[in-house]
Amino acid sequence: FFFKQKTAYEIRNCDWSSDVCSSDLDKNAMGHVDYSRVLSKVHKPERALAAARKAVELDPTLAAARRTLADLLLKAGKQAEAEIHLRALAELQKPAVMQ
Repeated sequence: FFFKQKTAYEIRNCDWSSDVCSSDLDKNAMGHVDYSRVLSKVHKPERALAAARKAVELDPTLAAARRTLADLLLKAGKQAEAEIHLRALAELQKPAVMQ
């Protein structure tokens, strides 16, 4: 199916009280990552954090989710919480040890 692409003005002035296409995002971690990035760009930091947290909840092994959440937490001044996700990201990126 197709979505009408919104202009930056439409996105900025949209009612963000409910998730756009929330039924499509319910089980899509990368969709939540993308959504959080859009929300961050339109100056909706609380909503962006919520979407990034949902992405990590859906797929804790998705590096993009961990990185996005850590970045948003750092922007929000939550260094201790960001560090948790940066450490998890570092663990995800470690090469597998051959046995």
